[in-house]
Amino acid sequence: MLMIVVIVVVMLMIVVVVVVMLMIVVVVVVMLMIVVVMSVVVVVVVLMIVVVMSVVVVVVMLMIVVEMSVVVVVVILMIVVVMSVVVVVVMLMFVVEMSVVVGVVMLMIVVVVVVMLMIVV
Repeated sequence: MLMIVVIVVVMLMIVVVVVVMLMIVVVVVVMLMIVVVMSVVVVVVVLMIVVVMSVVVVVVMLMIVVEMSVVVVVVILMIVVVMSVVVVVVMLMFVVEMSVVVGVVMLMIVVVVVVMLMIVV
C-alpha cells in the first residue's frame, strides 16, 4: 500500500516539474516572438520615415524650382513638427509594449514561484 502511495506521489511530482518546464519554455518563446515583432515594427517605422523624407525632399526641390521660398519654409516647419510628434508617439508605444511584457513576465515568475512553493509544501 505504501509503495503505491509513494509511486503516485513521485508521478505527480514528475508531472508538476514537466508542467513548470513547459511554462518556462512558453514564456521564453513568447519573449522571442515579442522581440521579433518589435524589430519588425522598428524596421517598418524606419522605412516609413525614409519614404516620407524622400517625398519631402522631392517636394521641397520642386517648390524651390517654383521659387516659393516662404511656402517652403512653412512646409518644412510643419513636417518637422509632424515628424517629432510621430517619433514621440512611437517611443511611447514602445514604452507601453515593454511595460506590458515586463508585467506578463513578472506574473509568470510569480506563478512559477507559487507552484514551486506548493511542490515543497
